[in-house]
Amino acid sequence: SREAWRDLGRSWGGGHVYVLGLEVLDNLAHDRVERREGRWMETWVEYEEDGSGGELGREALRPVRDGLIRRTMEAFDWAGSAGAPGDGSEAGILSSIESFVLGKGGAPADDSGVVFLPTVAQAILENLSREIPSHTLLMMDFDHLPDVRVAGRNAPLVSNTVASVAQDASTYLVPPGSHDIFFPTNFKALAAMYARVAGEGARTTTSACSAFFKEHADLQRTTTMSGYNPLIEDFTNTKVFVGTTRKRTLR
Repeated sequence: SREAWRDLGRSWGGGHVYVLGLEVLDNLAHDRVERREGRWMETWVEYEEDGSGGELGREALRPVRDGLIRRTMEAFDWAGSAGAPGDGSEAGILSSIESFVLGKGGAPADDSGVVFLPTVAQAILENLSREIPSHTLLMMDFDHLPDVRVAGRNAPLVSNTVASVAQDASTYLVPPGSHDIFFPTNFKALAAMYARVAGEGARTTTSACSAFFKEHADLQRTTTMSGYNPLIEDFTNTKVFVGTTRKRTLR
């Protein structure tokens, strides 16, 4: 909550703080937006009884009004070719709607007109930069996930296990608590979001986990007798983001 962040900020002693987030981003809530006739709509989910004691979810699209959704959209060119940033002007998705709708600049990675936005991650970056402006943030997470069946950019993997067999769903509108839902992280977007909220002087780096550990870990301690090293050979679909800001504030 905002008050919890304020309490954290009030307790901050003014020194440089190190913040670690290991496989946090994939579990954070996202907001779904959808393009309809050139206009971006935010998605609300309404539940109703299914007649057997359960609930069915139904999507309801409304014009984008939520401020956090808007700020997340503006931080990165989510609609650009392959989800890459635009010209670096921070104009973001709102300036690229024409190219997205008209198909300019190459085909998008997903032509459904749907994007799942990491709005809670955006809120964390905003609160961290405001309340603890001198920090180093390290986030490690999945940059892509296998077998995603949900349509849209940055779409989640929705999966459960039945009789020891994974079953992946093609919708996130599953009964609450019945499936695991986790998202890939677009690390280019994460860096753009961080730079935008942290402001002048912020530094960011992104690297594959294997490269990060080769530089910073004691690999002799994690190498097995066969020579196999899970620290650099497992989880090849993960990356590490490091963002650093050093600012002084009067408290």
